[in-house]
Amino acid sequence: MDGIGTPAWTQRLRARMRDCDWAKRGVEQWKARLSAQVNRPPDIPLLGGGWSHRYICPDDGAALVRVDRHHHECPCCLRIWSGSPWDEAALAEEHNRFAQDARLAAVVYAASGEAVYAQWAKSVLLFYARHYDRFPLHDIFGKVGGEAGKYGAKVQNQTLSEASWIYPLAQACTILRHASMLSAEELDEIGEHLFRPVVRVIDRNPRDRSNWQTYHNAALAAIAEALGDVGLLKRALNDAVNGFHFQMESGVGEDGRVLVRRRMELPFLHA
Repeated sequence: MDGIGTPAWTQRLRARMRDCDWAKRGVEQWKARLSAQVNRPPDIPLLGGGWSHRYICPDDGAALVRVDRHHHECPCCLRIWSGSPWDEAALAEEHNRFAQDARLAAVVYAASGEAVYAQWAKSVLLFYARHYDRFPLHDIFGKVGGEAGKYGAKVQNQTLSEASWIYPLAQACTILRHASMLSAEELDEIGEHLFRPVVRVIDRNPRDRSNWQTYHNAALAAIAEALGDVGLLKRALNDAVNGFHFQMESGVGEDGRVLVRRRMELPFLHA
């Protein structure tokens, strides 16, 4: 299996675009989703995200519906809520959407060759690289800085969520890097001011055998691929008490491990 963004991966994607109507329709749908934003700079908030479990109506417990960044409607009682904690909880999802759309834009560029999508994805990566240090460390309880403890994060509110948020951004970076859409200076800026600081945040909270550590390992591996950092990838795989192989040995039954061994391919290890 070819790694994401590699020339072989891109050729296969474009062949699907050429030969399969469903692939063409899919890319057109992705373009429609991105059409409202790719022609303007990303309007990314500088406030860190709150806890999604607080995005509910206090009166009846229903999940709220975002009207805009500061107004959130209950679908049951139709009351509009504003301020904390609802604004921050909605922002967490907004940050996730920017990360996912950056990856989607990079894929659309790989499929179509239309540079506007690559440029927009790059602008999202560079925005976060240039502002990541401005997001204060915080947790789901509202504690900030050193009081946030090991669970806290910056763009999101816990390391689990930070890992989930950075994963698609790292994949977007990998696609753009293989396509030569990032200069050496830009890649260095993204690595040193976004990806490696995120790794340091995640590393504050080793989680052993848990779904948290699964997300942590996925984020570390995706960042490693984006930066070509074999050492970081090997740590995500081989850390004796947190790595992928430890989790497979201690947290998955033998039938599951056999399936994983048969299906897992890591071409980056041999690059």
